Amino acid sequence: MPMKRLIVGAAGHIDHGKTALIKALTGFDGDETAEEKSRQITMDLSFSHLTDGVSNIAFIDTPGHEKLIKNMAAGAFCLDALMLVVAADDGVMPQTIEHLRICDALGVQSAIAVITKIDKVTSDRVLQVRDDTRKLFETIGETALIEVIACSIYQAETIEALKRLLFSLVVKERVSHGFFRYYCDRVFVAKGAGVVVTGTVLDGEVKQGDKLHVCDLDKEVIARGIEVHNTTAGRATIGCRAALNLKGVEAAELKRGVLLASKGFMRGFNKIGIVAKLIGKSTIAQRSNVELCLGANRFEARITIIKTEGEVFFADLVTTKPVFAVFGDRFILRASAMTVAGGEVLLPIGDPMRRDQRLELMQLLRSRDFAGAFALLSRAHNKGFGLISASQRFGLSHFQALEIAAKVPNCFLDRSAMILYGASVAQTLRDAVLAVFEKNRRALMSDQTIAARFKWASRAFVAMALQPLVASGALVMDRSLYRHPQCDVKDAQAFIEESIYECIDSAFFTPQAPYNIYDQLDLDRAEGDAALKRLTKQAKVARLEHNLFVSTRRLQEMMRLLREMIKNSGGADVQSVKTAFNLSRKYAVCYLEYLDRFSDIKRENNTRVFAN
Repeated sequence: MPMKRLIVGAAGHIDHGKTALIKALTGFDGDETAEEKSRQITMDLSFSHLTDGVSNIAFIDTPGHEKLIKNMAAGAFCLDALMLVVAADDGVMPQTIEHLRICDALGVQSAIAVITKIDKVTSDRVLQVRDDTRKLFETIGETALIEVIACSIYQAETIEALKRLLFSLVVKERVSHGFFRYYCDRVFVAKGAGVVVTGTVLDGEVKQGDKLHVCDLDKEVIARGIEVHNTTAGRATIGCRAALNLKGVEAAELKRGVLLASKGFMRGFNKIGIVAKLIGKSTIAQRSNVELCLGANRFEARITIIKTEGEVFFADLVTTKPVFAVFGDRFILRASAMTVAGGEVLLPIGDPMRRDQRLELMQLLRSRDFAGAFALLSRAHNKGFGLISASQRFGLSHFQALEIAAKVPNCFLDRSAMILYGASVAQTLRDAVLAVFEKNRRALMSDQTIAARFKWASRAFVAMALQPLVASGALVMDRSLYRHPQCDVKDAQAFIEESIYECIDSAFFTPQAPYNIYDQLDLDRAEGDAALKRLTKQAKVARLEHNLFVSTRRLQEMMRLLREMIKNSGGADVQSVKTAFNLSRKYAVCYLEYLDRFSDIKRENNTRVFAN
């Protein structure tokens, strides 16, 4: 039976005993630095864990000082539950309220409240603080209060009762998007190991030896070693606190907030769409500067409010550095050293859309109406809407995205290409294809070639969209090739072969790459490749490199000219050939390398000369 894992955040006002309480629970002293010990406050996040062999509870101790709220928010991003600590002598204080509001904004769904320092006050005072704490939860958001428990670090029975309560907490299953995601909250160098980062596995899993992508650096690293709760492990799964020993990066390149992910799943954008709710009596001015706290990272941003509905508002954030977010990620906004709002990311990927469409899309996504969102996007994208990024964009698996897309009316879904095309896109393609055939009535192209020409159109979509043109006689299908009804080509194979040869030969010493020739002549790529092979076999053309073919007679002429150059000048090199024949370096190198094939030519340094 797998171990139950829970991440609990200790939050509350400064000096209310969070660190001492965690030490009593786990034996770990979170105030590790000299400054922390001298000032007797937690400056940064600290981590420890408690286990009974069946469950493992990882604690994140967050700073209580008002000036360290950003550090607190970094730790609250990934919590399963909140442990709100309230000292019996002080009662509910400003950071008690702010921490609860932050956790509520970040979507922490359940909490326990721990009344500490009960040995310092009367039982009546404990009851009063308990009552005040319950009322606080009733007035703030949706974080559910499970229980209020009174404790003293000097009363072992109360600590044991708290342990039992913690182990009884129900873990809500984390929904995986199918790829690894992990914010680094600490970076250091371990003697004998190298660069080590710590963080919480937000999604997927990582195994020893896995290649990971450092999103912020666009750099690949290897997870050389893994520890889960201070124990060497072969892998770390969703919900685990893990330390990763990384190979391929220097510690100086990394900092808190850097995101590690499976390669190919995350893209960063400088503009994201959000929905948020104001906290307390806060206000946010239109186009003002705010600080976005997302995961363990922070971003400077300018906010454009699109619509306000009471305390809730939809907005765009334009940031100074790319944001790598996933749909539904929770965040807080800060301004003037205050936490002013919290919400979730609705549009993590940039879309060129009108303002009204963007607002409608955000409203649909906020209510999780994905079918409506897909229908809107199919209308907004006049060349098809890709679903390949569904995990980041909607928090959906590819299977879920395809099942939803298949039910969107008046659309064509190419499942293999994962593209949803709106009703008007087919006509856009028909018009574009007909224009090609009207301009060149000898054009001969297949579905595959048309898809390559119009890169936004998949092959399956091309076949579907062009069916009405064939049915009406606007185009003729000859075997696998579309042609104009007035096309006078009798033998397609011979025509294609002759056309390609003429194009190559007429270009003299600088013919284009084959696919460029096919596109210029509006000829099918597969048929063109076959014709080029026949021409090569017939020795009408010669292949100089992968995508460079020249007619044999032009090649022979160039070899004669190069020999004359060597005879008259004493040698031929890249620069002299470029100048003499007005060639680019690519062509000059190819011709000189072809000249090397002859036994009477030798290479001295970078110059070709006669061997004798």
